[in-house]
Amino acid sequence: MYDFAVVGGGINGLAIGALLANRGKKVILFERDRELGGRVKVTKRDGFELNYGLHALRFAENSPLVSICNLLGKGVEAAPLGDSYYYSREGRKYIFPTRQRQFLTTKMFSSYEKSKLVPLLKKIGKSNPEEYLEIPLSAWLMERWMKGNLRKYLELAASSVMVNPDMDTISAGEFIYYIKEVLEVGMNIAVPWNGWGEILGFFKGKIEEGGEILTGTEVKRIEIDGGEAKGAVLEDGRFVEAGNVIYAAPIQELFNLADEKYFDGEYVGMCKNLRPTSGVNIDFCLRERISDERGLIYFEEPVVIGIFVSNIAECTAPEGRQLLTAFSPGDFNDAGKRVKEIREKVLSAYPEVEDKTEFEEVLPLKLVDGVEVNIDQHRKKRPGVRCLSVKNLYFVGDSLSSKGLGGDIGYNSVIELYGLLEPSTAP
Repeated sequence: MYDFAVVGGGINGLAIGALLANRGKKVILFERDRELGGRVKVTKRDGFELNYGLHALRFAENSPLVSICNLLGKGVEAAPLGDSYYYSREGRKYIFPTRQRQFLTTKMFSSYEKSKLVPLLKKIGKSNPEEYLEIPLSAWLMERWMKGNLRKYLELAASSVMVNPDMDTISAGEFIYYIKEVLEVGMNIAVPWNGWGEILGFFKGKIEEGGEILTGTEVKRIEIDGGEAKGAVLEDGRFVEAGNVIYAAPIQELFNLADEKYFDGEYVGMCKNLRPTSGVNIDFCLRERISDERGLIYFEEPVVIGIFVSNIAECTAPEGRQLLTAFSPGDFNDAGKRVKEIREKVLSAYPEVEDKTEFEEVLPLKLVDGVEVNIDQHRKKRPGVRCLSVKNLYFVGDSLSSKGLGGDIGYNSVIELYGLLEPSTAP
């Protein structure tokens, strides 16, 4: 019998499994795919290391993922991003401020806009985000007479961190939570120096020290008896008994494995109807280096965020070559049209890409983050890490009520659950 059965081998399932295994718990983890990592898995092609979309460590060394690694005694060498840039519709290139001094030196803002910025940030620092959780960011900006490039900056920043270009649905309160954290720890963005594969491999090794990982293994059912989770039934009919079950896949899919009769109807509806974020990603694998830029690159209409990944994490491209990733968030009815728009934006700023591209990897992503953090799906309207109706059933993932945005929701859910299960050792 295992202490914990973890269903899902994405980064959050691996992280909670590693933390518990590190405390001497016997853990078994099931992943239906042949490879671990979920949406953070690494694919190797012709010497390039490609991810499932655009990934970064928000807040760098203050990232909740770094905190998890620190609990396991592993330091993460976070490679910080350099200057970021914004390309306007007119083709002008501006510094996109990510450091305090840049807000005053960038030519993106007029003198008048700069004069409004400091009072605005002070006001945000004193505000209560919960008052604005169900207020659209567009309304919040309008109330403060935000116009011009200052408004454009806030919209692009929100689109990027919330993976949603629709200002009429973004929760102003959740964005304010993010800004307050930025004011506290700084707008530091980084990527793992040695890539994401090293972190995934470390978590995997921790679990396997005293437990087991089964890839290519699909769970057919979470076994529930007498209101208590008992383990997992596999596709081949085997029953794996466990004292606790941790579901680490998108919460929207929970009831494919767990009978709805054990859950409140309103809870089932909430989980099933959560809307994820989506978008289109293109990896441009270049045969030659064309840029030394190390920061994010922003375009508008549609929003596109790019980065020369291999300028920060050199392991992602062979020597002398370069990896440029460009991502456009939001719904897309015509993926082909969005791919064309991404290419047009990239080529308008970096025309050399057309001739230097060795190959492209195009990914239409129906699920980027487990939940779109909007006015109807803020942290007060999402399920928590503990199941209240089934004993010993728990959850981790980026569709839960934990704090943060995007992937940080998932990492924070791991920390939150670990604190619940091992209160004496959690941060």
